[in-house]
Amino acid sequence: MRNKLKWLIPIIVLAVLAGTFIVYTGDYYRADDAARASLRSGGGVRVDQTGYGYRFDGPSDAAALVFYPGGKVEAEAYAPFLRRLAAAADYIAGHIAS
Repeated sequence: MRNKLKWLIPIIVLAVLAGTFIVYTGDYYRADDAARASLRSGGGVRVDQTGYGYRFDGPSDAAALVFYPGGKVEAEAYAPFLRRLAAAADYIAGHIAS
């Protein structure tokens, strides 16, 4: 009995850890339709897709902001925020680096 328990506990612990890992890595914040709509140029903001992300170009050429998205969040989900930032600021062009 003790010998069976000796093997059963590590197997249960590994199964729980594996299940937790799968659930954690499989669930992340995705971009919704409003975020995808923000990836189109208009309203004084030009949006370009580059090889390494998106570029939000506002009305000024003075400075730029490189924005690195957080973990477990799809990069495109930040598009509405960066669009508003690029449109409102006279000095920032935002860029999502993915």
